Amino acid sequence: YVGVVLCSPTQYKIFLSDSIDGTFRNIGDRAGHGQDHCELVGASSDPPSSNEFLTFVIGYWRYSRRSRFHFGAIGGYPRQYGRWYRCGVTIP
Repeated sequence: YVGVVLCSPTQYKIFLSDSIDGTFRNIGDRAGHGQDHCELVGASSDPPSSNEFLTFVIGYWRYSRRSRFHFGAIGGYPRQYGRWYRCGVTIP
């Protein structure tokens, strides 16, 4: 399940959960800068994101677009996660 917190209609934070009533967690990236996570909100391209070496947390991470997510520690290197995404998709 994908959850989105809007910063503005075109900038947002994306979260994942394994169930609709579960805990929504940050998503991290093992290869790249999180740009492939825009796939989760329907974007067809991978624009840049704000991935940073933020504090370690438990969340979901993957290697690239269309690969499956794994659950575990993210933050720091090599599983960065971002403060926000701009995917070129407006969320009302």
